[in-house]
Amino acid sequence: MMAVSILRLHFMVDRSFPLTSFSGVFVYKLALTALARINSVLADDLHSPKPFKPIVCSGVRVGGKLLRHGAIMKPEVTYSTKIALLDDVAFKALLKSIFSKMSVRIPAANVFISSAEVEVKNLQSLIGESDLRIKKFRVDFLSPTQLGKAVQIKDTKPIFRLFPDPSSLFRNLARYWNAFSREKIDVEKLVFWIENRVHECAYSLRTVPVVLGESRRTIGFMGYCEYEIRDYEQEEIKWLLTLLKFSKYAGVGKHRALGMGEVDIKYLEI
Repeated sequence: MMAVSILRLHFMVDRSFPLTSFSGVFVYKLALTALARINSVLADDLHSPKPFKPIVCSGVRVGGKLLRHGAIMKPEVTYSTKIALLDDVAFKALLKSIFSKMSVRIPAANVFISSAEVEVKNLQSLIGESDLRIKKFRVDFLSPTQLGKAVQIKDTKPIFRLFPDPSSLFRNLARYWNAFSREKIDVEKLVFWIENRVHECAYSLRTVPVVLGESRRTIGFMGYCEYEIRDYEQEEIKWLLTLLKFSKYAGVGKHRALGMGEVDIKYLEI
């Protein structure tokens, strides 16, 4: 049974330290460090280059507000984050590591886990009902997001978009879904339908710089975009709804593992 497993953490640290990169990078390193205590091979495999990594990290939040940069402060502050995995073996090893000590030693500090919650969603349970009539929906981009653009010419460097046009958004989600689900989506068929039936109708977005560490920098967008569906009688609406639900756990776009692409979904007209 394919599933996405989510670990929500609240934590404190024993000393303050500056964030040298986006806080999602810190969470990713925290997850790999904890996993390596149990199984270093699994941690190395998770870190190795892959078209679609089975790990999705959120940035660090304080009182619900995303901490993009700055510093992690010592015990007076409690932070929260979440780590999602689409690899059951790795997730069980991560849980074993976290719950055995409720702390993780990183070079900068000791991270003390004050509480941890687990949620497991079977991917099959996310598959939408085709008779649910959604006319409008909104995607809130909670952390910096960057989408790839399909490139037809060979040997062309990838092109990245800073606007969530619906075809780019759902192409990315469908490809990520297909990498981990047994029930596959016909990506090109879905994208063709979306190009002709779904369009953005309102948005408020801003671009933000993102430091990924090791001299790597990129840029993403945050804010929201509203979309309207012109035809909800077709089979494709089932997959659109499925991917919207999936996105809340799996994120959107590039660098999911490093905390980029975190989204929330609102249905505006049903």
